[in-house]
Amino acid sequence: MKYLSKIMLALVACLIISMTAVSIPAQAATTNPLTPTQETAAKPILRKAFPGITDAQITTLVRDLDFVQTASQVVSVEYEPTSVNPTMSLRSIATSFGSYTTMPCLKGTSSVKVRGIFGTLFSFTTTLSWCYDNNRVYYQTHSLKPDVTTYGATFGWAYEGQWQPLNKHYYSYNGHYLGGYIVQAFPQFNRCITKLGCIDQKFGDVAFMGHYNGTYTLWHTMD
Repeated sequence: MKYLSKIMLALVACLIISMTAVSIPAQAATTNPLTPTQETAAKPILRKAFPGITDAQITTLVRDLDFVQTASQVVSVEYEPTSVNPTMSLRSIATSFGSYTTMPCLKGTSSVKVRGIFGTLFSFTTTLSWCYDNNRVYYQTHSLKPDVTTYGATFGWAYEGQWQPLNKHYYSYNGHYLGGYIVQAFPQFNRCITKLGCIDQKFGDVAFMGHYNGTYTLWHTMD
C-alpha cells in the first residue's frame, strides 16, 4: 500500500507540473473518463488520500485516463471471518406423533471485500439462517447483499446482479437423508468508464451449507 501511495503521489506531482504548461480545452468535458457527478464525488476521496491537494489539481487528476484506470483497479480481495451464532428464538415443528418440538437455529454471515488503492470498492455479504434437529435441516432463510461504496461508484464500479441464477437445494450429509441446505450465489460487478465503456468484470461464487448437526461448510471466490 505504501508503494502504491508513492506511485500515486508521483503521478500527482507530474500532473501538477504539467498543468502549468498545458491548458485544458473547453471540449475536453465531452471526453472525460468520469461524469461531472463522479468528478464531484471524487473530491472528498482525493482530499483524504492527498492532504493539501487543490480543486484544480483534483480536476487534472480525474480527467487523466491513466489515473482513473489506476484508481479503479482491484488491488486485493479480502474474505472476512465467518460469523455463526444462535438465533434468538427456536423453531417449532410438528413431529410424526402430532406433537411439537423445538430445535436449535443458527445464523451464519460471511463477507467479501474488494479493495482498490483508496479503500473498499465493493463488497457482498451472504447470510444463511437454518434450523436443524441432528437429522436434517427443517427450515432456512438466506440472502445476498451487495454493496458498492462511493469510492467504487465514483470510479465506475456497479453491481450488475447475479451472473447465473441463485442455486439452492437440500442435500444429504454424512449419510443423513436431506441432512443439510446449500445456498450458492453469484454476484457480478462491472467497471465502466465513460470514455472506454465497460472494461472489467468481477464474478463471485459463494456457497453456504448449513448441516443437520449445527456445523457448516463455506466457500467463496472472486474472479
